[in-house]
Amino acid sequence: MKRTIEVEYILKDAEGKEVARFQDIEEARKYDRMLDAADGIFNLFSGIKELDGVKENVKDEISFQIARHSEEVMEILSRIGCRKKTAKKKTGTDTDADGVSKDNAE
Repeated sequence: MKRTIEVEYILKDAEGKEVARFQDIEEARKYDRMLDAADGIFNLFSGIKELDGVKENVKDEISFQIARHSEEVMEILSRIGCRKKTAKKKTGTDTDADGVSKDNAE
């Protein structure tokens, strides 16, 4: 009698409801990261006052689609020349994205 062994990776939400099934662990992890990104985008949308009138399910779907098409979105956004947010070094001085002190940037 011929037998086979199959391994499936089941992605579940916080309530234990099945979201997706995968044969490959890397694909499951990639999808999970994409869902995390969609959650982050949704949270961003929820904090934008101008989007208060947009239904939650619409924001959810748009967030999912942006995360799903992240490579294309990142390519488009890279055209606007975004810079990293300013950061404070351990010395407490403000620096720009290149690590140059704003105090010395004159």
